[in-house]
Amino acid sequence: MPKNRRQNTGIFNVLKKSLGSQMLKETFRRSKKDFTRERKMPFKKVVLFMMNLSRRSLQIEITSFIRSFADGVHDVTSSAFNQNRKKIDPLLFRELLQVLNREFYTDNEERVLLWEGMRLLATDGSILNLPQTDELRDIYGGSSNQFGCRVVNARSSVLYDVLNNMVIHGVLSTYHVGERELAKQHLPHCGKGDMVIYDRGYPGYSLMAAVVGPHTRTSVNAHALDHPIQLSEEVRVWSLAPVNRHLVPYLSAMRLSALLLLFPLSIAPLSAQTWAPVGSGASSGVYSLEPFNGELYVGGLFTGIGGLSTSYLARWNGTEWNSVASLINFISADNLHANDTALFIGDGGRVRFWNGTNLFNLTGISSSSFNSSVYSMAFVQDTLYVGGFFSSPFAHIAKWNGTAYGPLTSGCDAQVSELASFEGQLFACGNFLTAGDSLVRHTALWNGTAWNRMGAGVNDDVFVQCMFQDTLYIGGRFTQANGLPASRVAKWNGSQWVKVGGTLNEYVTAMTVYRGQLYIGGAFTTPSYIARLNNGTWIPVGTGCNNKVRSLEVYHDSLFVGGEFTMAGGDSAAHIAKWHLPEAPVAAFTIITGTLCPNECTSFTNTSPNGVTSWSWSFPGGTPATSTDSMPTVCYALPGTYPVTLVVTNAGGSDTATDSTAVVVDICAGIGPASVMHDLLLRPNPVQRMLHLGLPGSGSVAVINAQGRVVLTMHNNSKEQTLDTLEWPAGIYVVRFSGEGCASSARFVKE
Repeated sequence: MPKNRRQNTGIFNVLKKSLGSQMLKETFRRSKKDFTRERKMPFKKVVLFMMNLSRRSLQIEITSFIRSFADGVHDVTSSAFNQNRKKIDPLLFRELLQVLNREFYTDNEERVLLWEGMRLLATDGSILNLPQTDELRDIYGGSSNQFGCRVVNARSSVLYDVLNNMVIHGVLSTYHVGERELAKQHLPHCGKGDMVIYDRGYPGYSLMAAVVGPHTRTSVNAHALDHPIQLSEEVRVWSLAPVNRHLVPYLSAMRLSALLLLFPLSIAPLSAQTWAPVGSGASSGVYSLEPFNGELYVGGLFTGIGGLSTSYLARWNGTEWNSVASLINFISADNLHANDTALFIGDGGRVRFWNGTNLFNLTGISSSSFNSSVYSMAFVQDTLYVGGFFSSPFAHIAKWNGTAYGPLTSGCDAQVSELASFEGQLFACGNFLTAGDSLVRHTALWNGTAWNRMGAGVNDDVFVQCMFQDTLYIGGRFTQANGLPASRVAKWNGSQWVKVGGTLNEYVTAMTVYRGQLYIGGAFTTPSYIARLNNGTWIPVGTGCNNKVRSLEVYHDSLFVGGEFTMAGGDSAAHIAKWHLPEAPVAAFTIITGTLCPNECTSFTNTSPNGVTSWSWSFPGGTPATSTDSMPTVCYALPGTYPVTLVVTNAGGSDTATDSTAVVVDICAGIGPASVMHDLLLRPNPVQRMLHLGLPGSGSVAVINAQGRVVLTMHNNSKEQTLDTLEWPAGIYVVRFSGEGCASSARFVKE
C-alpha cells in the first residue's frame, strides 16, 4: 500500500486558513471589543508578525513586515503593535502548534522520518534570562548573579522531534522548578513507538517512575549502563555512552533548534504559586491598602517606600512607587476608602480626600473634626459614615450630611474599627458593647434611624469584615460567637454569628477574597500570619510571613499584603509583598469528529484556558477508557452515544466539563472490515459559499464541524452534489461519505 505524503504548502495552508477564521479570532482575543474593525494591524497580521523570527530592532522588523503586504499600509508603529499584541490570548500559539503537529503527523507517512522504526524525540532544558521588570520577577522569580545582583530567570524545557525538526511540546516555568519536573510534563505527549533521549542530568527515580506510566521507550545518558534495563513491558533504558555515531548530528541539531524556540515556549502558561516583594518595600509598617483610579494606595507608619521619601501615604502603579501628598498623622489602621470619584483618608481626627491630583479637607478647614483618630469610613445610600477612636463631639461614629457631621443617636461606647454597607444598612464592628441604647456586643446594624443588634454578638474585639460568597464574615480577637466557640473568625447566617475554620492562636486584622477563596491575616502564628480557607480549614499561604499582617487587597491579579513583617515566602519583603495564585482553569475541549462508524477513532483536544497543568479524561465505552494526555485519541467498537468528561487542574483549582453526547457511533450500512477508501473531490477549497462534491457514487453524506457536531446529513443518488455553506461559520469542516461499499472523508475550509 503506498505511503501518504503531504506537501509543506498544504500543511501551512491549513494554518493560514485557521488564522483567517473568525471563530479562531473570537476564541483567542481577550475581549469581544478587540479586533472588531480592520486596522493597520488586524488580528491575522499581528499573529503572523509574532511568529516571525525577529533579528533587528522592533520598529525595523515591523516596517519590513508590513511592507511585504500589498495593501498600501506602510507606517505601523511599534507602540501600535504592542497594544494589539496584548489583546491576544497567548494560548493561541499553543493551539497553532497543536494544529501544526496534527497536520504534519497525519496521513504523511512518507515524509515523517523514523529511527529504527521509532520517532526520535529528545528533551532538554535551559535557563532563560528575562527582562528586569517587577512583573516578571513576581511571576518567575530569579537568582543572584556573580555580582550579587538579583536577576530574573525562568526555566524552559522542550520535547523535540530531532529527525523531523518539529517541536512537540514546550514548557516555561519558574526558575526554581527542576528540569526533571518539567520533563515529566512532556510525557503525556509521548507514546508507543517513541524513543525519548535525555542527557546525563536527568536520571532519577522520580522521572523513571513517571516514564513507566506513559509506556514510552526512554534513553538516558547515564554512563553506567552496558545493557538495556527493562523497566516494564514497553519501557527500556539504554546508555548512550559511547553515543551511537548516527545520532550525533541529530542531537547537535536539537541543541541548536532549542535556542530558536524561545518564542513558542513563552506562550506556555505559568502555574506556580509565588511570593514576591513589591519594589524595595517600606521603611516601616504598612497598615492600609486601597485601589483607586488604577493604582494601589498604601498607608502606614513609613517615611520612605521603594527608595522614595514620602510620609505615611504612597501609590504603586504596577511598576514603580509615587508620592501622593503629605499627611499630618501616620496611618495606623485600615483607614483608606475609595469610591468612584475620590480616595477618602483618615488623617488623625479629620477626613481628607484625594481626587487623583490634589488633597482636600472634607470640611474645608485643616483643623481636626474629632478629638482622636478616624479609623474607618463607608458610604451607605450616598451618605458618608465615619468611625474611630474619637469620643467627641460624637461618640466613636458620625455621619456627613454634605456640610457638617452629625450623630447616630448616642453613638457607641468604644472604638468603631470597621464600617461597611450590608443589605442596605450600615454595618459597624469594633470593641464597643453598646450602640445607642442597645447591648450589641461588638457588631451592630444602623438602619438609618436606629441601632439593631446582630444575634448575641461576639465576646471580644472585631477588627475587620468581608463579604464572601454573599455572606458577611468578621475577624478579630473574639473566641466565642453566640455563646459558642468561634476562634477569631465568624460568619452571619441571617440570625446569628457562627464559627468559621479551625483554631487560630491570635487575632485577625485583615480579610479579603482572592481567586474565589477567603484569605485572612493577623497576629496568629499557625499558619504564619496569613492563611486561606480550604474546606473549612485554615491552610498556609506558601510559607507565609515572619510578622503581623495588617492589610490585604487584590490588585493587578495578585494579592497584596501589608504589615509589620520583613519577609514573605522566605524572601526579603519589607512590610509589603504580593502573593500570586494562578486563575483556576475552565474545562473545555473540542472533538475532531463526533460521528463515527464502529471500530473508528477520533481525537480530543483540551482547549481549557488559564494554564492547565494536568488533564484527566474519561471515555466510557471507548479505548482507552481514561487518559492524562492533552490530545488523546480514542476508538469506539460498538454503536451508541457516548459521553466524555474532562477534569483539568492547576495550582488555582480544578474544573470539570462533560458532554453527554460527545460521540455518536452509527452502523454504517454496506461498510465492512474490507471497505475500500476512495478520495472525495471538494472544490473550491477554501470555499466562500457554494461547495461542489465529487463522490464515489450514491450514499450518505454528513458534514461535521471542528467541534464534532453534524451540521448536515443527506442521501445522495449521484456522483455530484453542491452544498450551500452560506450559513455556516468560518472554520474547518469534514465531509464524510458512506456507500458503494466504501467510506471516505475529506476536509475543507469555510472562509
